Amino acid sequence: MMFKSAGYSKRLFGTRCFHNDKIEPAIKSLQPLLESWRKDFHMHPELGLKETRTAATIADLLDTFGSIKVCKAVGITGVVGTLSGTKLSSSSVKSIGLRADMDVSMVCIRQGLF
Repeated sequence: MMFKSAGYSKRLFGTRCFHNDKIEPAIKSLQPLLESWRKDFHMHPELGLKETRTAATIADLLDTFGSIKVCKAVGITGVVGTLSGTKLSSSSVKSIGLRADMDVSMVCIRQGLF
Protein backbone atom coordinates (compact mmCIF):
# COMPACT_ATOMS: atom_id res chain seq x y z
CA MET A 1 0.00 0.00 0.00
CA MET A 2 1.62 3.16 -1.17
CA PHE A 3 0.17 6.65 -0.94
CA LYS A 4 2.83 8.46 -2.95
CA SER A 5 0.43 11.15 -4.16
CA ALA A 6 -0.26 12.13 -0.56
CA GLY A 7 3.43 12.06 0.32
CA TYR A 8 2.98 9.35 2.93
CA SER A 9 4.75 6.40 1.35
CA LYS A 10 8.07 6.63 3.18
CA ARG A 11 6.83 8.31 6.32
CA LEU A 12 4.02 5.85 7.14
CA PHE A 13 4.81 2.71 5.22
CA GLY A 14 8.57 2.74 5.04
CA THR A 15 10.87 0.45 6.98
CA ARG A 16 11.14 2.92 9.84
CA CYS A 17 7.52 2.43 10.89
CA PHE A 18 6.38 -0.95 9.58
CA HIS A 19 7.87 -4.08 8.10
CA ASN A 20 6.33 -4.13 4.63
CA ASP A 21 7.44 -7.72 4.07
CA LYS A 22 4.87 -8.78 6.70
CA ILE A 23 2.08 -6.22 6.27
CA GLU A 24 1.70 -6.28 2.49
CA PRO A 25 1.26 -10.08 2.23
CA ALA A 26 -1.24 -9.96 5.10
CA ILE A 27 -3.26 -7.28 3.33
CA LYS A 28 -3.07 -9.13 0.00
CA SER A 29 -4.33 -12.30 1.69
CA LEU A 30 -7.47 -10.37 2.72
CA GLN A 31 -8.17 -9.11 -0.81
CA PRO A 32 -10.66 -11.87 -1.77
CA LEU A 33 -12.63 -11.33 1.43
CA LEU A 34 -12.66 -7.54 1.01
CA GLU A 35 -13.73 -7.91 -2.61
CA SER A 36 -16.60 -10.19 -1.58
CA TRP A 37 -17.83 -7.53 0.87
CA ARG A 38 -17.61 -4.83 -1.83
CA LYS A 39 -19.51 -6.99 -4.32
CA ASP A 40 -22.20 -7.75 -1.74
CA PHE A 41 -22.69 -4.06 -0.91
CA HIS A 42 -22.91 -3.21 -4.62
CA MET A 43 -25.50 -5.94 -5.19
CA HIS A 44 -27.69 -4.42 -2.44
CA PRO A 45 -27.49 -0.63 -2.87
CA GLU A 46 -29.33 1.59 -0.38
CA LEU A 47 -30.03 5.32 -0.49
CA GLY A 48 -28.90 7.71 2.23
CA LEU A 49 -30.50 7.25 5.66
CA LYS A 50 -32.06 4.01 4.41
CA GLU A 51 -28.97 1.82 4.45
CA THR A 52 -30.28 -0.55 7.12
CA ARG A 53 -28.94 -3.76 5.54
CA THR A 54 -25.53 -2.23 4.88
CA ALA A 55 -25.28 -0.81 8.41
CA ALA A 56 -26.31 -4.11 9.99
CA THR A 57 -23.79 -6.01 7.85
CA ILE A 58 -20.96 -3.64 8.77
CA ALA A 59 -21.87 -3.73 12.47
CA ASP A 60 -21.89 -7.55 12.38
CA LEU A 61 -18.52 -7.62 10.61
CA LEU A 62 -16.99 -5.24 13.15
CA ASP A 63 -18.40 -7.40 15.97
CA THR A 64 -16.60 -10.45 14.56
CA PHE A 65 -13.24 -8.74 15.09
CA GLY A 66 -13.83 -8.91 18.84
CA SER A 67 -11.72 -5.96 19.96
CA ILE A 68 -13.86 -3.26 18.33
CA LYS A 69 -16.64 -1.56 20.30
CA VAL A 70 -19.61 -1.09 17.96
CA CYS A 71 -22.26 1.64 18.26
CA LYS A 72 -25.25 1.30 15.94
CA ALA A 73 -27.89 3.78 14.74
CA VAL A 74 -25.56 6.76 14.94
CA GLY A 75 -27.32 9.57 13.07
CA ILE A 76 -30.09 7.14 12.06
CA THR A 77 -28.21 4.41 10.14
CA GLY A 78 -24.57 5.17 10.92
CA VAL A 79 -22.15 2.73 12.53
CA VAL A 80 -19.16 3.66 14.66
CA GLY A 81 -16.46 1.14 15.50
CA THR A 82 -13.95 2.09 18.17
CA LEU A 83 -10.62 0.32 18.39
CA SER A 84 -8.79 1.48 21.49
CA GLY A 85 -5.03 1.45 21.60
CA THR A 86 -2.74 0.99 24.55
CA LYS A 87 -0.17 3.33 25.98
CA LEU A 88 3.28 2.45 24.72
CA SER A 89 4.96 5.23 26.66
CA SER A 90 4.09 8.09 28.93
CA SER A 91 2.57 9.94 25.95
CA SER A 92 -1.09 9.73 25.01
CA VAL A 93 -2.66 6.71 23.34
CA LYS A 94 -2.37 6.72 19.53
CA SER A 95 -5.49 6.26 17.44
CA ILE A 96 -6.41 5.93 13.81
CA GLY A 97 -9.79 7.02 12.47
CA LEU A 98 -11.37 5.63 9.30
CA ARG A 99 -14.48 6.96 7.59
CA ALA A 100 -16.57 5.58 4.77
CA ASP A 101 -19.88 6.35 3.11
CA MET A 102 -22.42 3.54 2.88
CA ASP A 103 -25.10 5.05 0.67
CA VAL A 104 -25.35 4.95 -3.09
CA SER A 105 -25.82 7.71 -5.60
CA MET A 106 -28.68 7.39 -8.06
CA VAL A 107 -27.19 7.04 -11.53
CA CYS A 108 -29.09 6.65 -14.78
CA ILE A 109 -27.36 4.23 -17.14
CA ARG A 110 -28.29 4.33 -20.81
CA GLN A 111 -28.39 1.06 -22.70
CA GLY A 112 -25.52 0.32 -25.02
CA LEU A 113 -22.83 2.11 -23.01
CA PHE A 114 -21.24 -1.07 -21.73
